[in-house]
Amino acid sequence: MTALFLYTELMKRIILLLVTLLSFSAKADMDTVCLLGVYDLDDTEVISENCERNNIIDVSFDDTFFMHTFIRTFCRYDRNVVINEDNKTRKNGYHLSCVLYSKEGREPYFID
Repeated sequence: MTALFLYTELMKRIILLLVTLLSFSAKADMDTVCLLGVYDLDDTEVISENCERNNIIDVSFDDTFFMHTFIRTFCRYDRNVVINEDNKTRKNGYHLSCVLYSKEGREPYFID
């Protein structure tokens, strides 16, 4: 491993310039919120047309089965997934916010 003090002054400037330029190109759009309202299975088309990767998804559900299916398909697991139970007796009582992994979602893989 070469020590940093062995680099010439020109090499140091080139490395600094590259690091600076690359840091500006690494951008994630987590400032945009994609509001879906109540989730239906047909909303996958709405997500693919209107949302981008790393957007915040905000959606409500009738039951936990569809909510967990949505999380498994669309949410990033390395970011926060926020689930609120507004009122279990009320329709659409489950509310979810997460970071969108992909506009198309993950494909399920079934093991025989």
